Amino acid sequence: IYPSSEVDQYLKDPGADDDPGITEEEALRTVEEAVDTSDVIRSGEGPGIVYAYGYRCCQDRLKVGFTEGNTVQRIAAQITTSTPDKPVLLIEIKTNQCRALERAIQATLETRGRKIAGAGAEWFKAGRDEVQAIYEFIKQG
Repeated sequence: IYPSSEVDQYLKDPGADDDPGITEEEALRTVEEAVDTSDVIRSGEGPGIVYAYGYRCCQDRLKVGFTEGNTVQRIAAQITTSTPDKPVLLIEIKTNQCRALERAIQATLETRGRKIAGAGAEWFKAGRDEVQAIYEFIKQG
């Protein structure tokens, strides 16, 4: 148990100013600058998004995930100080069934032996062209 005086110094003063010193627009711009979107392939329609991103320093590795919100914000929320480079968004597929599409792409990559062990559940040794080809095959289905 910690003395309340020690704990109190870390708690916010209820009368303190809530202004973080940055506008919402500036915060959004900072998030958008955290992810390179200069070469993204966008396709599909729907409220959900399946995305693939990676890093220029290791171009044969991609994270395939989904979001029902802003892709760049989702990626920015995943990066940490241990990130090797600036994330590069490569594919953004809008869909009505983002979880099913994400899982189908991931399962195909896993079946091909592309899953990277120990790298998190959604990292694969694959390039953008392979992921895009899998999506095109599924879409034709």
